[in-house]
Amino acid sequence: INDGSVAVGDVLTCAVDYDRREKIAPNHTMTHVLNYALRKVLLGGPNDEEEKKGKISQKGSHVDENRLRFDFGWDKPVSTEQMAEVERLVNEQISSNLQVYDYQAPLAEAMEIYGLRAVFGENYPDPVRVVSVGISEEQLKANPKSEDWANYSVEFCGGTHVQTLGVGEVFVITEETGTAAGVRRISGVTREKARECNADADKFA
Repeated sequence: INDGSVAVGDVLTCAVDYDRREKIAPNHTMTHVLNYALRKVLLGGPNDEEEKKGKISQKGSHVDENRLRFDFGWDKPVSTEQMAEVERLVNEQISSNLQVYDYQAPLAEAMEIYGLRAVFGENYPDPVRVVSVGISEEQLKANPKSEDWANYSVEFCGGTHVQTLGVGEVFVITEETGTAAGVRRISGVTREKARECNADADKFA
């Protein structure tokens, strides 16, 4: 509150900053795709045994209009080569301009989707919102256990997203660091900020 006060019984008007939201959406969606790419590169895809140990499990996430940040379970630095491959996979999906789908599904039904990314210990609502990149609701419901879904991002999420990945334009990893024992953090940018990063990098090439 910048001025005045709010009391029980007051009538309030809620307003969405759509200009800011439009800038946040690609960063949020690309966090999902980054999550997929990390599991693909570091674990070779879905790996129940390693994931039960907390490997690549989400430990935190922050997105705003300027950047994205993703914390995950991993016990050593991600190598330069691995980061390059993660970045390549994300940009490959952006270039393919995959459609982003979302729908409501009974929690038990949604949990059956092969390769689903969900936060361990999180209490999800029932029904739950499923956000999938590149796979339609009809495809997932027709064959939820298809191993083909390992090649796409499928998560539970209630946030704002783009409708197609091409809106993100380009993705660049800006930092990889440790935040605690067994936890790594990757930060990145999209769109104009990503192009600026690539332009700066070219100066040193």
